[in-house]
Amino acid sequence: MLDDRSGSLEVTTAGGGSAAAKLTAAGMSALSHGVLEPEDIVVRGLGDIPAESAARLRTLFPRQVPYLYARC
Repeated sequence: MLDDRSGSLEVTTAGGGSAAAKLTAAGMSALSHGVLEPEDIVVRGLGDIPAESAARLRTLFPRQVPYLYARC
């Protein structure tokens, strides 16, 4: 379970609460690496994310454009 209510990201085992969103491992990976938006994850079949959860996930994991080469 991911929880951001305290102002930081906390990862715990699922408690008694209900899930606000469900992600596959690939969906979670794409979201945490900033490769896909929450809506893209749903379209690709990598999870089920309601609109209110998508907004929170977008804040936690902002979209990042990956570059093959970067300046050092």
